[in-house]
Amino acid sequence: GYYVDVPGSDFVVLFSHDCNGNMFHRFELMRHFIDLGVSVMAVDFRGFGLSDEVEISDEAFHKDMEKIFSATRRKKWSSSRIIIYGQGISVGIQGELVKKNQCALWVMDNPIPSLSDSTDSAIGKFLTVDRLTVFPALEEGKTPVLICYDENLVSEATIGNLQEKCPDCVVLKVKGGRTRGSFDDSDWALWKTSIQETLSTLNVPSKAGQTGPVRVPPQKGEGDKIEPESKDEPGQEEASE
Repeated sequence: GYYVDVPGSDFVVLFSHDCNGNMFHRFELMRHFIDLGVSVMAVDFRGFGLSDEVEISDEAFHKDMEKIFSATRRKKWSSSRIIIYGQGISVGIQGELVKKNQCALWVMDNPIPSLSDSTDSAIGKFLTVDRLTVFPALEEGKTPVLICYDENLVSEATIGNLQEKCPDCVVLKVKGGRTRGSFDDSDWALWKTSIQETLSTLNVPSKAGQTGPVRVPPQKGEGDKIEPESKDEPGQEEASE
């Protein structure tokens, strides 16, 4: 996994890649978040990238999401400062986590809302259809939702189904897949502007429990590997090593 701490940032984005590559194919997207002043936490699911090869299952995916969420909390971030960002089928994998935790924002990038919507996925035969879905989280969760999609990659019917479950979600039609092989085709200017505008509407909890506007300007930070055994408590600054 990889953690980039941007000094002075109000939010951290917890990033989950689609199942057509790994986090190293998304560094361009992570860089744009850093440019916006947002810290980044990204990992590979087990069986992808540099992670150990294991038998893929929906339970393994759910455990991975819980572990990266806990690791992010140990890095000083409260749930209300964590942006959940998913691409493709990983949006469905995130559903159970968002259902249980109220986060700052849930960004669905060219979402595949459930496994049943991904019949051509090579991993489909290993997974349980009703376990990987966004719909219960949209109906029962309290996290604001931003949907980014390319009409050539996600059908209008799919977006309509998501809006039916989440009438208050913000929908952005933006060109590109923002993943391996499609970075040059992505409309990054529109994407960054929309992300920045959405973040500006979010209130930032203070240590006293009050809220305030998002701070600017963005700054770049240094990256370091995730330390899964860190004992930092949520909401506290990371202990010096």
